[in-house]
Amino acid sequence: MPVVRVAYLDGRRLARALVAGARAVAARREDLDRINVFPVADNDTGSNLAATLARVSAAVAGTRERNLVRVARLAADEALMGSRGNSGAILAQLLEGFAGGAAGVLRLTTRGFSAAVATGAAAAREAMAQPREGTVLSVIAAFAEEVARRVRETADFAVLLPLAAAEASRALARTPDQLPVLRRAGVVDAGAQGFVLFLEGALAAFGRGAAALPLPPPEDRVEARIREARESILFRYCTEALVKGERLDRDALRRALAPLGDSIAVVGGASRLRAHVHVNRPEDVFAVVRRFGDVVETKVEDMRAQHVDRFAARGRVAIVTDSACDLPDAVLESERVTVVPLRLHLGDETFLDKITITPAEFHRRLAEGRLVARTSQPPPADFREVYGALAAHGTPVLGIHVAGALSGTFSAARTAAAALRADGGLAPVAVLDSRSVSVAQGLVVREAARAARGGGTLAEVLAIADAAASRARLYAAVPSLDALVRGGRVTAGQRALANALGVVPLLTLSVSGRAKPGGAAWGFPRACAKLVEKALARTRGLLVPTWGVAHFGAPQLAARIAEELLGRRPGSDAFLMEIAPVLAAHAGPGAVAVGFLGLRTR
Repeated sequence: MPVVRVAYLDGRRLARALVAGARAVAARREDLDRINVFPVADNDTGSNLAATLARVSAAVAGTRERNLVRVARLAADEALMGSRGNSGAILAQLLEGFAGGAAGVLRLTTRGFSAAVATGAAAAREAMAQPREGTVLSVIAAFAEEVARRVRETADFAVLLPLAAAEASRALARTPDQLPVLRRAGVVDAGAQGFVLFLEGALAAFGRGAAALPLPPPEDRVEARIREARESILFRYCTEALVKGERLDRDALRRALAPLGDSIAVVGGASRLRAHVHVNRPEDVFAVVRRFGDVVETKVEDMRAQHVDRFAARGRVAIVTDSACDLPDAVLESERVTVVPLRLHLGDETFLDKITITPAEFHRRLAEGRLVARTSQPPPADFREVYGALAAHGTPVLGIHVAGALSGTFSAARTAAAALRADGGLAPVAVLDSRSVSVAQGLVVREAARAARGGGTLAEVLAIADAAASRARLYAAVPSLDALVRGGRVTAGQRALANALGVVPLLTLSVSGRAKPGGAAWGFPRACAKLVEKALARTRGLLVPTWGVAHFGAPQLAARIAEELLGRRPGSDAFLMEIAPVLAAHAGPGAVAVGFLGLRTR
């Protein structure tokens, strides 16, 4: 009778396997990103899977817990909290099902393991609104079926797991035959490849200890044969929400989300669910999820921008800004500018600026009742994720952000850039304080993007952006100082004095980007006329000046201002923008602003 080398799986062995599997995926993260073409060629499957597993690994590493169910439950909970993307959601539900299938036991025999894996595989498939063959679901199913078949022959994990992993590898090789998009690209499914790597790493924990698998030689690495086709991305935003509550209904939430988009996955249990959807209006997803419980975390990624970044010329400087920058979407897309959103808080709700709340929606909410809006900068992690994704693929990065004197956004961006530089192994990352905001910041960003498109080095693009920042001007007029008082920018006494005198102050920015008085006029119409005069005077010597005209709920007024600028300077250029909600919260309804690049440095 053969000797059984590994008769059971307990908490410690499961933890070692999870840690080793996570390391194997992390070591090949970039390789997985290179072959990512389904469901969207957004170059992030490896990053998402590695990030999800890193959360699991950090939680279970070094545990001395022998109770398998406790370790499995911890891993499932951490995967749910940290899951990213389709691949992360499927993995989280696989672990959730495995933990549920192992409930009530301290350790698993091969037969118990087979039952738990089968439960996990079924749960992962049920989490998807439209499961597709040729994806990681097919490979997970093949692994589970082979485990179920082999347990009739062996009670030894050391025999069972290599046989089941080999069948998973064969299923991986079949994925191009099941999904035409993979066959055309000449690759296997990235999520499925990640799962096989995870299994191989876990096997290493049983044999040689938790060592990561070596990287393949460069000549053996594969990259998908695809072309840029942003128009093929029907749904632009990868949207996720974590919801907490009691007796949450996973199937009901999945059905409620079905009309909104595709790639829908709802994972988790009765008290916590994570929804993953590809949509064009992320705010619609959050509105649905709020009906089921308390939304405690949201995430939105622009897949179209990620797809475009994948095809950016290697070495071309990538420009990143934040949502306080007002530029038309067409300019942001054509110049390949990535935008990191600030946060807007309305009561208990938190929104991602310009993504989960639009200027029109914010204006409607203000009109419905007296709301106190608060704003906050993105955390450094948001910048680190965006900068790191670009720099990891050899793209130098320049972040140009709202004036540091107005927001902590620039400080957060600088912190993220410093952390990435300390990590090493990435393309260089630099950040610049635009000393501006709104359309003036937009003009600085556009100058930098054009320099990057022209082939400038990071140092050259940074110098051009810094010169533009020194020339950026912005003048704004607001019909009421109420919003500025609520935001602490103006005192109640100053508002009372202005109201008593009938004076409308103009606002501008100092050399450092701090808000300061820029003049005054008797009444709002004269203040708007003064904006025009200042813009014309400061651009008089320029051959073809460009102005950005911004407004909050005053499109006709902004159009008249733009028409006057263009009429008095024939051949010049102007664009109109409704200002970002995070800026509108401080300016208030009816506000208008003119931004431009002046002749002289400050």
